[in-house]
Amino acid sequence: MQLSAEHIRSIRNTWKYFKHIDTSILGDAFYTKLFNNNPLLKSEFRGDMFVYYKKLHDFLNLAIARIERSETIEPALLEIASHQQTEFFCDRYYDEIENALIWTLAKGMGPEWSADIEKAWKLYCNILAAKIRKSATIVE
Repeated sequence: MQLSAEHIRSIRNTWKYFKHIDTSILGDAFYTKLFNNNPLLKSEFRGDMFVYYKKLHDFLNLAIARIERSETIEPALLEIASHQQTEFFCDRYYDEIENALIWTLAKGMGPEWSADIEKAWKLYCNILAAKIRKSATIVE
């Protein structure tokens, strides 16, 4: 599993739409979709949702900034896993998280979203999920 130069370009160009968007808008769209798809998941998220919105936005900013240097993202993933922020990265939720993220990005981009962009994001989600799984295993 490796991203091509075109995948990286597609992901970066897509993220330009969302990078400076209000964290609440992106987070609310993502978590609303996630909880609509799996209402039981909402109980895993306690407290102020803005904290989770910010974590999502910060994580995506980091993931995109380091997309060509994916080995440098692993220390950040280790920190996520070690700080018990695993409710977001629990293995059984990866597909639902990916689906909610893809839906959020597609809705945000509207007609500019394409099958090629979706393919690039899904591939990167799978790469990140594998790294998160590895980081979580190291912490356990």
